[in-house]
Amino acid sequence: MNITLLKRLITAYTTVGKNFGFWISPIFSGILLLLLRLINFIFMKLDWIFFKKIRDNNINNPIIIVGNPRSGTTFLHRYLVNSKIGIGTQLWQMLYT
Repeated sequence: MNITLLKRLITAYTTVGKNFGFWISPIFSGILLLLLRLINFIFMKLDWIFFKKIRDNNINNPIIIVGNPRSGTTFLHRYLVNSKIGIGTQLWQMLYT
């Protein structure tokens, strides 16, 4: 069964509109998110062009912290960053890069 992207969008739009009563908001939210992703993409490409040090930087032996919620992962992450053992990332860096 081949479902097109347009049919998915229309189905999602009508479902949100019928259940929550917001008929205009999903369209504006989608356009806003698309615009945000486009701006982020453009600036990432500009970073790639003008900041060559980013391209040449290799990460050796990365430390990846994964765990269940409320298990101390945030504490461990902050401890490692404050001890200069690693470099931390902010939420916006994780979401948009």
